[in-house]
Amino acid sequence: VALDAFVSHNWDTPAWTKYLALSIHRNGVTACMATLALILMVNCLDVAGLLPAWEKARGGHVAQVCPWNTIVSLPLYWAFVFFASDCKCLAGCADPQVFFDAACIEQTDAR
Repeated sequence: VALDAFVSHNWDTPAWTKYLALSIHRNGVTACMATLALILMVNCLDVAGLLPAWEKARGGHVAQVCPWNTIVSLPLYWAFVFFASDCKCLAGCADPQVFFDAACIEQTDAR
């Protein structure tokens, strides 16, 4: 069996940072592409006047402000970072073959 990746770890790093790093490494590009597509779609809807906007006074005049990119892009990015692999599996895409070194020897253990 050919492996696509080898994953090891150290004992000093908290588990949540390892999970975050692996999630961003594995799904970061997908998350960026999905967020970019959403931003483009929201901008098109905004230009077409299909999204509500707020009025805000700026420099003596009133400007239309459409905050939808700010509101939806960041949650979408993180949702894709954490769940894109699950969605790919549900869609039938093959997972990479990864060897996880779960029995990593603690380097500070004197035994």
